[in-house]
Amino acid sequence: MCHVALFAATFAIVACDMKPAEGNGRHARKASKASIASFDASKLEFDIMSVGSERPDEYMTQQAWEGAFAAFDGCVADEKSRVKSDAEIPGDITLTVRLHPQGKPLGVNADGPKGLMKRKKLVDCMRDAAGSAGFPKYDGPPVETEMTLEVDPGYMEE
Repeated sequence: MCHVALFAATFAIVACDMKPAEGNGRHARKASKASIASFDASKLEFDIMSVGSERPDEYMTQQAWEGAFAAFDGCVADEKSRVKSDAEIPGDITLTVRLHPQGKPLGVNADGPKGLMKRKKLVDCMRDAAGSAGFPKYDGPPVETEMTLEVDPGYMEE
């Protein structure tokens, strides 16, 4: 029995280092580098019967989004530093968070103009920032909350 467990452990370690097979002309899809997962909006894998019927407090949800603005600004500053340009980054991004009743995001999706979405490090940073926001706990099923914001609003001079 000990040999079977050792073989299984060894196989698991080796399998972790394997790459998926690629067909002729196909490329393996790379996983996102954001630390928060994205989610399929058409699927909800959660036991609805295990929770109540509450929804998160709207005011507290808005406060969580507003608390993430500094992190979003940091993402923009990092992107400008990475590309060595102070030019304004145009476009709006829509971040959708699927909330777990414990206030923890189950996943964060991002959508925006094609040119903006090509900036993977910026988008992943903004997804992580949204996923780190302090959303409220509630006794209900997972729900989605969405925020659309201008990526780089610039600074208003008075």
